[in-house]
Amino acid sequence: MAHARVAVVASFVFISACGSAPQPPAPAAPTSTDPPQSKTFDGTPWATFHSKRFELSLRLPDGPAWRIDDHRSAWLRATHEGTRSKIILRSWREDENVTRGACYARARGWDPSLPDLEASRLLDDGVRPLDSQRARVIVGLTGTAADAPSIGGFVLAIVGEVRRCLLVAYATEADGPAAEGAVADRLAVVAERLLPTIKLDQSFAPSREPAMPSRPGPGGAGGSR
Repeated sequence: MAHARVAVVASFVFISACGSAPQPPAPAAPTSTDPPQSKTFDGTPWATFHSKRFELSLRLPDGPAWRIDDHRSAWLRATHEGTRSKIILRSWREDENVTRGACYARARGWDPSLPDLEASRLLDDGVRPLDSQRARVIVGLTGTAADAPSIGGFVLAIVGEVRRCLLVAYATEADGPAAEGAVADRLAVVAERLLPTIKLDQSFAPSREPAMPSRPGPGGAGGSR
């Protein structure tokens, strides 16, 4: 399976070669009121965050710059303003055996802002180790149409193991002439370097969530991937 960096860069090369998207004008010079400029994670220090609630730890590039909320919702939420990036993470137990597809359908029922995989441009999609588990890892793009104001991308890691689910979802966006390269670099860092740092506690056994009024069965959309 090709590495995410190769797949992402190849996709951007294809988009550029088609010539369908005109180059946007150069951005205005920043002022004191402008938001932080988009950047890559290259050369930034990494820091480890441990979630006792979800019984795992992960390392984050440019670690001190992330704002993390692990208490105010059912999700762990982390945002990185400088790269317009966010991570949401959740683990839970089910009453029945689950597939990765069923876990993701459940998660999108809770948070419809998660990517619609049927409508997204997927660049990389395969099964990889995630600590002691096996995860479906998906890299995709959003907002690549000629009239899109920005380019976005995402990385998903989905674990469906017996009666347990775990989802790690990363999303980022950028605009301007360097947007394609910036998004590509961020997706590669997350897919190739961040996900392998996730460590599950030996007692990993997330609490069971209450049943939703309606949801796909354990063998729902997405099959066993």
